[in-house]
Amino acid sequence: MEPGLAGPRLVLVNFGVVLHGPADDDAFIVRLIAVGERLREAVRAATAAEPDCEATEACSYHYLNDPDIEINAARCLACGAWTTDHYKPDQVAGLISGSALRGVLLCEPCRVAVECGEMPADVLARLPFEEG
Repeated sequence: MEPGLAGPRLVLVNFGVVLHGPADDDAFIVRLIAVGERLREAVRAATAAEPDCEATEACSYHYLNDPDIEINAARCLACGAWTTDHYKPDQVAGLISGSALRGVLLCEPCRVAVECGEMPADVLARLPFEEG
């Protein structure tokens, strides 16, 4: 179906789960497979209950703290949530969208709170903003 023509709007919905896996490689793989399968089963059950939804069966992994892999993911310096900078390439699906504000990576809810003057003063005081 051509874009813009009448018909259903298809939307891929992603959720993220960060696994704090064991350091041992064998134990890590076992745990990763087990968690992946439980999540796949949960998605199958959820989509089976919704007639307009279908499971893709896809599962992807992003290693967030591997020193050999550069990844567009870090913790928000205000709240600690995992975020991905939407102004940089290779955004990580399943993480909260974020961006840098005066040199500090913040998730979008925290960036908006800072810009609207709604960030608690104690949190604001500890953020290492660049001058300018």
